[in-house]
Amino acid sequence: MGHIRTGRWEPPVDLVLKQCREDFARALREQHFTGEDGKPIRAKHVARVTRGGQQMHLWVDIRKAPRKHMEVAFQQRREQIVGDCRQLKRDIDYYNVASKTNLPIQMLFDFRDDIEEGEFSGTYPPRKPHE
Repeated sequence: MGHIRTGRWEPPVDLVLKQCREDFARALREQHFTGEDGKPIRAKHVARVTRGGQQMHLWVDIRKAPRKHMEVAFQQRREQIVGDCRQLKRDIDYYNVASKTNLPIQMLFDFRDDIEEGEFSGTYPPRKPHE
């Protein structure tokens, strides 16, 4: 701890590299452009692949990406979403059992309506004043 106060402490290299990877990934995920229809499109997509026995995360711009990369990237993102939904379901189930005095919280995991609603533009022309 004394090293931190004196400015002589340095984090381990593996910790610095991990933080750097996380920062780069966050920055790449946040890059968007506007599609021809005016909707925001995520520019960079990652696919986790194994080459030569080593796991790697390869980032590609969607505008230049090979189909195979995008198939893998989209499937892996879908798996992440499913994992988040499974955890949310477990959390809700636990809460509902643990708090028996309340009405159970119910959650719908069919996202078709949400996705369809997102297809419509979020911008609308100004309404004409009533005459």
